[in-house]
Amino acid sequence: MSLLIRFLHEAQDEPDEPDMAIGQITLGAFVEEFEMVLSVWSRERYERQWREAIQRLLDGESKSCLITSFWGDKNAFGGEWWTMHRVEDQVAVRNQLIRPDIFDQDFDNFDPGNPYLSIPEWCPVNEDGQEPSRWFVPFDQITPWSSEVTTN
Repeated sequence: MSLLIRFLHEAQDEPDEPDMAIGQITLGAFVEEFEMVLSVWSRERYERQWREAIQRLLDGESKSCLITSFWGDKNAFGGEWWTMHRVEDQVAVRNQLIRPDIFDQDFDNFDPGNPYLSIPEWCPVNEDGQEPSRWFVPFDQITPWSSEVTTN
């Protein structure tokens, strides 16, 4: 399986810190763990979004995203996502922070219920003319998301 995203386990509770969990994304040979804030979205909400995001690509959408952390509301928020763009027979996947207070990207109309509207169009280079870090996954190796691969 070339693209896999899953919940691994809840993180240890820290005083004065939001509830957290640890997840993992696999893109071919690349594997990375990430922290998920659970104070706004539950484990089930993340998993529902992952299922929806992957299904969008399988249904023919040219872009989608996997939200791996979200905090706040529509007025003050932040998070992390992995944007996905269909590029011919590949899916280009890029990790980015969702931080309207830091980045120039227009998050004015960001809706956590429909984050797909805020995904920028595919661009092979950034504003400096450089190729950003990203991974390519063969489209024919993308399969529907399943909680069956999730471990506790």
